[in-house]
Amino acid sequence: MAAMELARAALERTEVWQFGVVILFFHVSEYALAVAFHGLSNVTRSTLMMDLEYVIMIACAFVEYTIELAIFPALKNQWLSKAGLVMVLVGEAIRKISILTAGRAFTHTIRTHHEDHHKLITHGIYKFMRHPGYCGYFITAAGTQLVCVYWVMNTSVCYAWSCGC
Repeated sequence: MAAMELARAALERTEVWQFGVVILFFHVSEYALAVAFHGLSNVTRSTLMMDLEYVIMIACAFVEYTIELAIFPALKNQWLSKAGLVMVLVGEAIRKISILTAGRAFTHTIRTHHEDHHKLITHGIYKFMRHPGYCGYFITAAGTQLVCVYWVMNTSVCYAWSCGC
């Protein structure tokens, strides 16, 4: 029963709902833009970028948030949460502008060889950075971790990156 009360308390927090909206917006907009540029028949389930490991990670994030909220509620810093939301908005803007600029040339599949219809995009946001889609995704991903102030997950990710994983 205590676990249910903890989960209910977590769901009453604004940052949990912001996190959910951010994740939902990211995946729905990625899918919608892929369909708009490539057609429904050319868009696969992988375009949603939601495999089993990703769903498990989201579930673990919610469990972590709930436990941290119960044990260390002061760690759930509203300032960091708002900064994370701003990062998400900036990252999503960069990524969506890159998708709209590249049009059909933007895919969710990494290409290892040249295709005849592919052309290098050098205008718009691509004039200022080589891979704005990746840049926007990175900023969005970092921002989502700050929205709910995930201390364990953030520390784990920073450690993994420092080890070159």
